[in-house]
This record gives sequence, C-alpha cells and structure tokens, in this order.
Amino acid sequence: MLAAIIVILTVALDQLSKTLVVSTMEFHGESIEVLGKLLVFYRTENDGAAFGMLSNARWVFIVFSLLAIAAGVFYLIKYNRRHVLLTISVSMLLGGGIGNMIDRLFRAGIECERAVVDFLHSSLMPWFYFNLADAFITVGAVLLCVYMLFIEPKVEKKLAAQKASEELAEQ
Repeated sequence: MLAAIIVILTVALDQLSKTLVVSTMEFHGESIEVLGKLLVFYRTENDGAAFGMLSNARWVFIVFSLLAIAAGVFYLIKYNRRHVLLTISVSMLLGGGIGNMIDRLFRAGIECERAVVDFLHSSLMPWFYFNLADAFITVGAVLLCVYMLFIEPKVEKKLAAQKASEELAEQ
C-alpha cells in the first residue's frame, strides 16, 4: 500500500507541476527566481536523456523506461515487505520513471515531437535543468544506495539467521 501511495503521489506531483509550468510560463522566455539563483523556474524541454544526451532517440528511452518500470514493479512485488527504505526508494524511482514516460508518450513539445518538460534550474549546476520526476529518481537512487550499502547486509544476515533457525527446528 505504501508503494502505491508513493508512486501515485510522485506521478501526480510531477504531472501537476509540469502542467502548471506549461500553462503559465513561456518556453525559453521567462524565469522565476524562487531562492535567488539557487533555485530558478525556467521552462524548457528535453527529448533526450540527462543533459540532452541521445536527443531524438525517443523510442530507446520508451523501451528502456518500460523495462525499468517493469523491473521496479517486479521488485516491489517480490521484496515489498523486506524493508521500508527499500519500498520507498524503489517507489520513488518507479514514480519518477512513470512521470517522465508520460511526457515522452503524450506531451507535445514545442521544439520536439514529444518531450519531457524540465523547469527547475540551479546556479549550483548551471548546465542542468530538471523536473520533479528527475528529483524523485535522484532521491530514490540515493536512498536505494544507502539501503544497499548499510541496511541490506543486516537484512541478509537476519534472514540467514532465521533460515538457519528454521532448519534447526525441522531437525
């Protein structure tokens, strides 16, 4: 249930924010400083990957995204109750992937046939424009790394101890 809530909220927040930006901001026109130059809203679009790499390879991203989404769903079904941080991180990755996939499939771009709307920019990374889906993917990936490095070994140890205990009880 937690996974479904996170995925739905992630997709909803991402799509709502993109719709608001598209309906209220000019493309490559205005910028709105939110936290000075630290966080700026600036509407642009991207038909490639991060930093515009592989521009015009839309179907590659759609196929890759579908495979990643399927893997995320499988992982959540198989390991959903393993640890709450694992559920949260994979759900954020899944929701972000779905959010950007919706753009690639349905959102008409100004410069491109179908494009992902990006609108967040920071002076800390002047070459990088992103959206909420990208932010959820990044936070989800960091949380997944934290889980894999620090929590998963403890979970594996606990599961191995439980299995050994059950085998002893059967003998």
